[in-house]
Amino acid sequence: MRKTVITLCSLVLIVVALKANRHSISQQSDGDEKQSPFVGTWEWTENTPQWQSFAIWVGERNDSLLFCMGGTFHGGRKIQMPENDKDGNIIPVVKTQLPKGNLVKSKISEAFSNFYFDQDRMRVYNDISFELINDSTMLFILDDNKGYWPDTAVMIRRDRINRKFSDYEEPLLYKGK
Repeated sequence: MRKTVITLCSLVLIVVALKANRHSISQQSDGDEKQSPFVGTWEWTENTPQWQSFAIWVGERNDSLLFCMGGTFHGGRKIQMPENDKDGNIIPVVKTQLPKGNLVKSKISEAFSNFYFDQDRMRVYNDISFELINDSTMLFILDDNKGYWPDTAVMIRRDRINRKFSDYEEPLLYKGK
């Protein structure tokens, strides 16, 4: 009988803790209930501190989503983090209109993801997409087999913070057709 009571109490505490944690995560959106579900920081499910770490930062401004990617790869031999403006705000490398569904498709300059910088390839744009699988999982797909970022990555949500992105527009930012 005593074991049953302890087990029930433990289960109740676990359920309460999970609900409290879920509530605190939803409150990280700075009170903006209508922000895009893409907004926040996303981390690769295959991150390993000794070998690789990849993250995507997504922000919303006006009618646009802003994306930036970065990480440490090949055991620290290649580090590529987002550029910042003079005020410390992230400079986006992908900018799109707010999507109506759970899929964002755009293009990204090969210069942002290419392991070897090649002046002739700066204006080559590859397809990139971000697809929400559910509220805490996003699929990242980059059509660039020359880069050091993963070409396909399952990302998990770390937070829902709508970071302030720079107003500076990267010259290689894809502007559409």
